[in-house]
Amino acid sequence: MTNAASLSTVPYRFSDGDMIYGSGGERWMRGLRHPDRWSTPGQGPTTHTDENIRAILSSSDDWQHCPSAPSVHQPLPGTACADRSTLTSLELRPAAGATLHINRLNTLQSFLGNESGVFRDSRPSLTSREVRVALLGTLARYRTAQISYQRSAGRVYARYAVGGSSIHTHIYVLTAP
Repeated sequence: MTNAASLSTVPYRFSDGDMIYGSGGERWMRGLRHPDRWSTPGQGPTTHTDENIRAILSSSDDWQHCPSAPSVHQPLPGTACADRSTLTSLELRPAAGATLHINRLNTLQSFLGNESGVFRDSRPSLTSREVRVALLGTLARYRTAQISYQRSAGRVYARYAVGGSSIHTHIYVLTAP
């Protein structure tokens, strides 16, 4: 059995809009002006490929990955997973697990024009089994929850409302084996 603490936190795939942040204030964004290319905001494209970024993330704790968050005004990207049987049969391989990124949007943020919300700092690593259990739990707890799987980006999304004033989006970024 795999221990979640020993799992890689390096994304299996990246998506345009993803960013990485360095401890020294550096940041790069994927697809800023050029699809599938990493750029430095305000400076233009770099020579970094997804493989280079993966190597940087795996070699140092000084860099953090932040996935792009879908707008709350749009449907979740990917294929809808609306019931228990779909989630149970969801094939996440070859990913070893996922990191969970939780994004919250409340009414004040929405009023001020924020359409994607704010990420929480904690990014736990989960095994594929734990991802499936969490998604099944979300579906059981929140009847109106939306869940989707975007294979091309290596992401599973779950969105639900809490108390009618806050929208939570969980982004499970599948990690490299």
